[in-house]
Amino acid sequence: MGPKLAVAAAAAAVALATAATGAPIDTPVEAPHAVRTFYGANVQDKWTRVGGPDSCPAMMEFTTYDGTEMPTKVSVGHTTILHDDRRCDGNEGDVLPFVSSELLSQPGSVPPAVAELLNGPAQSEGMARAFEQATAIQEVGEVFFIGVDQGALYCGETTFPEGTIYIFARPFLPLVAAGVNLQVGYKYLLLTPGPSSPGCVYAAVSDTNVKIEDVDIGVEAAAPSEEPEESGEPEETAAPVEDPIGGGGEASPPPTPAPSVEEPACFPADATVTTADGTSVRMDALAVGDEVRTSPTTTGRVYFFSHSDRAGVHSFVRLTTAAGAAITLSPGHYLPLVRHGEAAALTAASAVAVGDELTLASGDRSPVVAVAAVERTGLYAPHAVGGAGVVVDGVWASELTTAVAPAVATPALRAVRAVADVASRLGVADVASRLGVAGLRLPSAAGGWARFAPRGGQVVEL
Repeated sequence: MGPKLAVAAAAAAVALATAATGAPIDTPVEAPHAVRTFYGANVQDKWTRVGGPDSCPAMMEFTTYDGTEMPTKVSVGHTTILHDDRRCDGNEGDVLPFVSSELLSQPGSVPPAVAELLNGPAQSEGMARAFEQATAIQEVGEVFFIGVDQGALYCGETTFPEGTIYIFARPFLPLVAAGVNLQVGYKYLLLTPGPSSPGCVYAAVSDTNVKIEDVDIGVEAAAPSEEPEESGEPEETAAPVEDPIGGGGEASPPPTPAPSVEEPACFPADATVTTADGTSVRMDALAVGDEVRTSPTTTGRVYFFSHSDRAGVHSFVRLTTAAGAAITLSPGHYLPLVRHGEAAALTAASAVAVGDELTLASGDRSPVVAVAAVERTGLYAPHAVGGAGVVVDGVWASELTTAVAPAVATPALRAVRAVADVASRLGVADVASRLGVAGLRLPSAAGGWARFAPRGGQVVEL
């Protein structure tokens, strides 16, 4: 290992070919923006084996950890770890250290064993796979924890040797790491207990709407090749793909892709708004003409729904704040955000990370402490006079989305509001919402001209 610990940033976005050739990485690579941070508290859990040989314990438990509330470095005592309910042995000094990938580009912050793993060349098949896993996770912007145990871990019938590699991750978007599908709604422990070990894969539930038995880590389906010539023979059923972890069984189809920018950006039916008189109303009960809170200090009359669909299950992001308020909205819906003490104007929900601050109905700011991908029923996008946005589930959100650039959507909504005002005076209050039939669902990519309009970025300065 060279003296430059800054090369540990290789896990940020380096090509896997670099590890294969063994070429050292001299220039730290700036890690992409993390969509969700994995903090030390996520380590403390019961982990179920979902892939790997029977030599991997069926259940692992980390009963405690040593770190700050939102740490970038964590240590776990050997005696606090359980394998299949058997407590591991060790002395007071026997600890397993983890470091956040946020520190990989900071010289002196990375344990030598981790820097050696990430700097290559890979000294074993196990190290090469762990490097590939770390690279794949970091390349999509996820923050993870990584550690290399400097002592053997003895846990009754199972023993992990010195040099065992641990990677903890909680994906916000589905990804494939060294052939293993990591799915949204779960957090993962990718464990390499030896240089030639096929590896162990553990999972724990991070979303109460999912079940641990639903985890499937099969190989992602390969990209289609060139179309075969027609032979006239009936197609044969493809043979099962071998499980890459060594646990046997058939491979699964690829995970459901994350919501794309083509999907509507709205709120679910069970989201709530607050009317001017303080009443809480569900989205599916809100109507044109209702007066609602549009910001911590303003109210406005609902004049238009760019989406008002009761049916269907859709993908959303749930952002939970330290104050307890939690808002559920589509990944492309904007929120006023404060990051590192500075206002980031409007930020798409999919780009919000733990630690970012949202504005509550009270006007106070509160940091995000959890980000989860969830599924809910319905799609609703109300627009109120004033254009300030709408307070949903106690959190201030914008009325704008990434589907149409704000510079285009804002004047278009003014035009719709003008139509709504005329219609209101004529006693046809909901005429503006009926414009959706003509393809004028402005903030939604689902309607007419909007799909050809320029799209908004993840962060928009107004």
